[in-house]
Amino acid sequence: MRKRIVTILLIILLISVLLVFDSTHATSPSDAFFEVSAYTFDSVGLTTEGILWAWGGQIDRRRLEYEAVDDVYNPKFVMMNVSQYSLGEFHNMVVRNDGSLWGWGAAFNGQLGIGETSWEPLPKKVMEDVSQAAVGMSHSMILKTDGSLWTCGDNEHGQLGTGTSEKHVYPTRIMGNVAYITAGSSQSFAIKTDGSLWAWGWNLFDQVNMNREDIQRTPMKIMDNTVHVSTGGSHVLAIKTDGSLWAWGRNTNGQFGDGTHGGHHIPVRVMDDVLYATAGTDYSMAIKTDGSLWAWGYNRHGMIGDGTVESALEPVKIMEDVLYASAGDWHSLAIASDGSLWAWGMNENGQLGVEKSDDILLPMKISNHAVPENGTRATEIWMREYNPLPFYDFEPQVNMEIGADADTAPEAEHEDETESPGIFMIIMTIGLALFVIIIIVLLLRIATTKEQQ
Repeated sequence: MRKRIVTILLIILLISVLLVFDSTHATSPSDAFFEVSAYTFDSVGLTTEGILWAWGGQIDRRRLEYEAVDDVYNPKFVMMNVSQYSLGEFHNMVVRNDGSLWGWGAAFNGQLGIGETSWEPLPKKVMEDVSQAAVGMSHSMILKTDGSLWTCGDNEHGQLGTGTSEKHVYPTRIMGNVAYITAGSSQSFAIKTDGSLWAWGWNLFDQVNMNREDIQRTPMKIMDNTVHVSTGGSHVLAIKTDGSLWAWGRNTNGQFGDGTHGGHHIPVRVMDDVLYATAGTDYSMAIKTDGSLWAWGYNRHGMIGDGTVESALEPVKIMEDVLYASAGDWHSLAIASDGSLWAWGMNENGQLGVEKSDDILLPMKISNHAVPENGTRATEIWMREYNPLPFYDFEPQVNMEIGADADTAPEAEHEDETESPGIFMIIMTIGLALFVIIIIVLLLRIATTKEQQ
């Protein structure tokens, strides 16, 4: 009798353990989204546990498992142990928790920084000691933990900042004392630790050159006292230390928010008391210090979120109590203070995370799993980790150090990254099952021995 009871209990224990491990398999984001990004046809979210997820019509370019996906509106696993990411139209880069930088996708112009290659379906290790990466159409920017900025890839329009048009297949050092970076399609932007904003690359719509030259091949100073910059399809947004929001570039669809359609090659002031701003292709969004979310510009698919498809020349209030927002090409994402994830705009490819193809003209709640870590505002986390200016003092660096150590990356290692949480969980489950079986055998022996006695 004792033997039978022990056997039943241990079988129940084994089944329970297997069920627990099956539930922890990374098939859906059970922990909270820390940051979300709206791209062209897909969306990406990073959880507080460092797991990167993607959903929508472009996830085949993000994921490491290339099987057919039907329910594209449900998040699909991309990678674990991620601290920062920048995903482009054709190539992707992520910074892991250990500071290593990994890239995969198109590499025809050397934008992955691993040498002459064409396509890398699996992540390759690029550099160590990296804090942030930013990718453009065919070039990449890399910010190391020592504040040095490196670039690689296509350089036809001067987007690498080396002073030439020669592409670089390995990261090339451009300047030092950099706090934050972002990349346009063929443009590059960097905020230095003294608060100065620098830009270079293709000046197609007056985004990077105050003198209106076609190409800016070396960094040009745009403004001082900058804490954030975001580049859209043809316009740029920047926040100054006093909370004022500025815009420049093309303004055909009212993406400046100044009430006009006229573009500017020098920054124009848009609004005050701004905590965070994000530039979409032809529209803009900003979070004010009171947590309110505002949007303006092109609105063909309802990405402004005001319930219409009419473009807005001035900021329109969309939501209250917003922690984080991302403007894409034709859809928008936001994290509210209660931890919910909201989406609106085009959903033809499932990029909003709901199973319908119609455009959504008002913010729709799609998830409750978006609580910032420890209740900290996502914008405050961004300010602390990516833009240390409000929190730390730095000595400004005068010399630009353009093109130093060209085409060299001594610490670069080219390794395959094939990590999959599914394989990891299977191995762990099998190991635990074997352990439980051993325990069962031992306990049965003990029970048998006691019965014989």
